[in-house]
Amino acid sequence: MTWINFLSSLSVVYTLYYVFNLLKDAYFSNRNKSRSHKEPFDIVPPKEPPPEKVAYISQSIPNDQLNLKEITPGDLSEIFPLPLVNSTGGVNFQDLLALINKEAIEYSKAIPY
Repeated sequence: MTWINFLSSLSVVYTLYYVFNLLKDAYFSNRNKSRSHKEPFDIVPPKEPPPEKVAYISQSIPNDQLNLKEITPGDLSEIFPLPLVNSTGGVNFQDLLALINKEAIEYSKAIPY
């Protein structure tokens, strides 16, 4: 079997399949229209619930029962530990080129071409 025979038979099969689907849809859509004449998909917005009255009940707790304590910078470092950052600060472009020439900077990732 050559490619031309294969592709032509495949196109015939697809064409017959789609013609069959179109005829089936046309046949069943005519049958459904004769049974019901109303629109089945009416968009109806939902009804809003009636408003409810909300009462505020004050349940204040005295400050001495809240167990509040003052937070110091030492406590913050225990609560939110930050990783150590080793950096020399910003380097301008000329210094960066000088460091590259001294081979002080090593690029460890692959260079995509």
